[in-house]
Amino acid sequence: MSLLDQVTETLGAAGIPNALIGAMALAAYGVNRSSADIDLLAADARCLTRELWIGLESRGVQVRIRKGERGF
Repeated sequence: MSLLDQVTETLGAAGIPNALIGAMALAAYGVNRSSADIDLLAADARCLTRELWIGLESRGVQVRIRKGERGF
């Protein structure tokens, strides 16, 4: 299972809506844009809690919780 699958599974199990954004989302529509990362948007503050990610961390995944800023 890919890391993206693991993250979306964790968010989904918690009932947290999420969406693939950025270059990976554009690629799904045939737009080529080089990027080395995968961006997800989660619209629920519960994803900012360390407890949500304990399962991934126990499998060796490094989790960094970063809160976005309002850009407008």
